Formats: sequence, structure tokens, C-alpha cells
Amino acid sequence: MKTFIAAVCLVASLIAAPARAEDFALGAEAESGESQKSNTDTDLRFVKNRHGAVLYLMLGNNSLNLDSLNSRLSANGYSTIEKNFVMFGVGGHAVMDDWICGGEFHWMNQQKTSSGAYDLYVNGGYFLINGGYVVRRSDSYMIYPMAGIGLGTLSLNIQSTAAPTFDEALANPKSGTQLTHTSVVFNVAVAADGLSPVIHAGGSLHMPFTFGFRAGYLFSTPVGGWQSMEGNANGGPDLSFSGPYLQVIVGLGFMIG
Repeated sequence: MKTFIAAVCLVASLIAAPARAEDFALGAEAESGESQKSNTDTDLRFVKNRHGAVLYLMLGNNSLNLDSLNSRLSANGYSTIEKNFVMFGVGGHAVMDDWICGGEFHWMNQQKTSSGAYDLYVNGGYFLINGGYVVRRSDSYMIYPMAGIGLGTLSLNIQSTAAPTFDEALANPKSGTQLTHTSVVFNVAVAADGLSPVIHAGGSLHMPFTFGFRAGYLFSTPVGGWQSMEGNANGGPDLSFSGPYLQVIVGLGFMIG
């Protein structure tokens, strides 16, 4: 009897063995499929760049028309100002199919000149609202012309080089002045933006790094002439933000798709 039971158990185990092997194979295949799907879902790839936004930092060089201002500075004993300014900026734009719409703000590196008795510091900046239209693109780049309008301000801060005593400062508190000039600024440019590939892990929002290049020209027209702390400074020289510029940008995109 014991021998018969043992034989039955042996036969049953032999019958069940292939089924267990098949289950194991199916489980391994399913696990492999999940792994492949996971790897597919996290591929490094470029994303569609037709809808989203981009934020960036900007660095460039602007060449301004300062001939009239430099002539007046020279006539009053000051050394002239370099017309080329290093510009720092921040900006961003939205991407809506082929349309680009955004804004940016730029400020100049400060320059200094002197007449001996006084130091003169020159600084300023401008902001622009821009629009553009994409003329060539792939998932990794966009090329588009753009145009914009904004306001720009240049400031001259004049300070005495002599340090007054306390009593001298009380007797003659005005040891310097500030002159400002505001202009309406117009911008025309060509832009090329690149987008890095991203790890695609599902979802519709992707954040590629962006890098780009701008080449353009600024035009300007004055608004109200020169102003001092006391009011209008009549008889000031012409000043123009007009001139070519080059810029590079580095930032982060937020693309939907």
C-alpha cells in the first residue's frame, strides 16, 4: 500500500513539473516586458517644442551711439565713454505653435570717467516686449526673426572726488548730481534657440535646457530730453540707444507635449 501511494505521488509530481516550468517562464517573460517598458519610458529623447515657455539668462554686447555725449564730455574736461557696453539680462517667452511672445530686461556694466575734480559714472538699461514667428524648426532647435518695443534709460552720476568734512557737507550739501535720459527703444533681431534632449518618463510636461544666440539692432527716439534731480536739464546732447548687439542665452524650457 505504501509503495502504491509513493508511486502515485511520483507520477503527480512529474505531471505538475512542466506546468510549474511554464508558469516560471511566463513570469520571467512578464518581468522582462515590464523592464523593457520601463526602459522605453525613460529614454533620452527630444520633445516637441510647439507649446510651452522658456526662461533664460542673457549676456551680450551693445554698441550705442554716444558721439554727441562724448563731444560734450570732452568739452567739459572729461574723458570719453566707450560706446561698447557689456549687457546682462533676464528674459522669457511663450511658444504657441509658430508664434513667439515674451519680454526681457537688460542692464549695462557701469563705466567711469573723470575730470579731475569730479568722477562721472555711466549706467543704464532697457526692457523690451518682443514677438516673433518661427521660420525653421525641429525638435532640437528653432530659428525665428523677432521685433519688439520698450523703454531705455541712461544715467550720468557726477560726484566730487574731494571728501568734504562734516561742516563742509552741511554748508554745501550738493557735491554731485544725477542726469538721466529716457528713450523709446525698438528692436529687430534674428534668434536661434537650441533645446537639449530630456529623459522621457511619462506625463506631458518636459523641462529641457535651452541655449541660444541673438543678433539684432536697436533703434531709439528720446522721450522728454535730459532730467536732473531738480527737473529738466535743457540743452543736453542727443543720445541714442541705436546700435547693433550680439547675445547668448542659457535657460530652462517648460514644454507641453
